[in-house]
Amino acid sequence: GSYYCTCPSGYRLGTDNHTCPDIDECLEGLTSCRQGCTNTAGSFQCTCELGYYLASDQYSCLDINECDRSNPHKVTQCCNQNCANTLGSFTCSCRQGFMLDDDNCTCNDIRECSRNNGGCQQICVELQGSHRCACRPGYTQHRFNPRQCNDINECQSNNGGCQQTCQNTAGSYQCSCGPLHKLGPDGKSCLHCPSCQSFTAMEQMMQSLSQQVNQLREEVRILRNGERKGNTSFVEINTSSTTGSTPSVITPLPPTELPSTNQGSGDTGDDDEDNYVKAMLES
Repeated sequence: GSYYCTCPSGYRLGTDNHTCPDIDECLEGLTSCRQGCTNTAGSFQCTCELGYYLASDQYSCLDINECDRSNPHKVTQCCNQNCANTLGSFTCSCRQGFMLDDDNCTCNDIRECSRNNGGCQQICVELQGSHRCACRPGYTQHRFNPRQCNDINECQSNNGGCQQTCQNTAGSYQCSCGPLHKLGPDGKSCLHCPSCQSFTAMEQMMQSLSQQVNQLREEVRILRNGERKGNTSFVEINTSSTTGSTPSVITPLPPTELPSTNQGSGDTGDDDEDNYVKAMLES
């Protein structure tokens, strides 16, 4: 009588004919695994590289489509714009106007205006993933090249709104007037002054006359109140600076010709003063 030992599948009888050490199928090339192999006690397990999954035959490895976010393998891509699946992996790409970051996942907007003003002649406007050129007031974009700006000749349309002369300038225009005229406050109309060389001279003359009329009013008050006696006051109205004529001298009326004050009819002092000043201006 005798005996002998046997071992289950995945094990081999040892040299002592009693023990059963495990067979490393992966090491001995006894498997049909397409990619990786992991030995287990009495068996083995086929494995797949990153980006693949084990097929139902338990030997083959199939590519995972990372760009398909609904794939059942819980492996997703990181692209925030375009994703292209590759065997065992994927690549990210960006739309026009964006640039892929160093993480190979994120697409960042390209700041076109920061480089050579985006190629624009005047104004560069940043847009999401793009940019556009614009022009300053007084200019219009070139018909065939929107990067360029052409000056608008405002004088060609209704004379720029100028009443007389319109002069086109770069990006704008300027109204002007002929002799004996001055540009109005609106910058377009021309005001006429036939008796003086300029409105500035007329304004100065009017200010001078206003001051002298106030002096005459004061003379009336002084004479009426008896603070001065006799015909000794003379007020000179000088218009020579504006008209070129000889200065005029205005002499107050004699006290006997001063306008009388009607005590019973209320305060008429202002009217009397006006009449007095008018009489001296006319004399």
